[in-house]
Amino acid sequence: MTIIIPFTSTLSFTKDDLIPGVYTIFFADIITSTMTQLIDPASHFKKHFLAPRAKTQESMNKCFEGTSYELAERYTSAIKLIFLAFFYNSIYPAIFFLAAFALFINYMVDKFSIMRTWARAPKIGKEVSEFSRKYFLSSAVIALAVVSSYF
Repeated sequence: MTIIIPFTSTLSFTKDDLIPGVYTIFFADIITSTMTQLIDPASHFKKHFLAPRAKTQESMNKCFEGTSYELAERYTSAIKLIFLAFFYNSIYPAIFFLAAFALFINYMVDKFSIMRTWARAPKIGKEVSEFSRKYFLSSAVIALAVVSSYF
């Protein structure tokens, strides 16, 4: 967005400018990913349509297994929000409030999904979180410094 929007339209508030575009990205991320995760149409289809029509008990039990998920996807979602907030903070300081709200919503929806709809995750070590904290968060802070000095 920063490349395709002219620099003179950076701080204005019309529909096609940068700040409303950034707000739209955050708002769409909060709404679409959250609602898709909460609604979970594939799981509901399996539980309410395929399971009653299953021929054996084993196939019915498979229909009631939770949706599989990857921890890396959850980290990617959080780091994406943090990186976008750091990238656009000098132009739009209220982005930190939007990012905090989006992270809170993602936390609550993930908590609900882990407890209610997702399948049990495989046991993994702490390597994923350490890698994410060490490299991705560090690169987001570096991007914060570079972008803040540029804008």
